[in-house]
Amino acid sequence: MQYENPVPGVGILIEFEGRLVLVQRDRPPREGEWALPSGFIESDESVENAAVREALEETGLEIDLIELFWRVFVSGRTTSQWSHHFLPRAPTGHQRHACRRRCARGASFCTE
Repeated sequence: MQYENPVPGVGILIEFEGRLVLVQRDRPPREGEWALPSGFIESDESVENAAVREALEETGLEIDLIELFWRVFVSGRTTSQWSHHFLPRAPTGHQRHACRRRCARGASFCTE
């Protein structure tokens, strides 16, 4: 018997100075496209911890989660995925400067 289990993932909707923080994907699939900070849940972490980790890895921002605002199941030709999207508190203090630096370098993009 063969099982095809969905891959769990997270996404984070980060508001920064009235704008949405997006990251430019640097690897396939969809390399070069803009997306919400997101990624896969590791086998030893909770959904919430994965969201915090992915936000830090992809934007350099340390976030506090407010709520889970959207969960979606996507079925593709080769894989299926459950994705949990979170809304964090807006970055403050030194975190605001970190986002500005990353936006200037093109590592992340803030857009209205």
